[in-house]
Amino acid sequence: MPESERLLQARPEYAWLFTTRKEWYNVAESARGLGVSRTKVTEWCKEKVIPGVIYYGEDVGYRIPRSGLIVFLVERLGEQQNAG
Repeated sequence: MPESERLLQARPEYAWLFTTRKEWYNVAESARGLGVSRTKVTEWCKEKVIPGVIYYGEDVGYRIPRSGLIVFLVERLGEQQNAG
């Protein structure tokens, strides 16, 4: 994972993953950091697009691991680079 982290640390829009140093995020925190809606993050969670997401039921909701967000973002960057 260190190579993935280095790749993301070089991009200011992902600084939140490294400054908070949290290991788990909720949907609202993830949406804010990713710059998308909570609905979109919930969709990604349901579709298992972000690795390692755990659903704790309606009262708690989804919890998203930092490691899963890193994998997800690195994959998205790769897709963007291949498309562009």
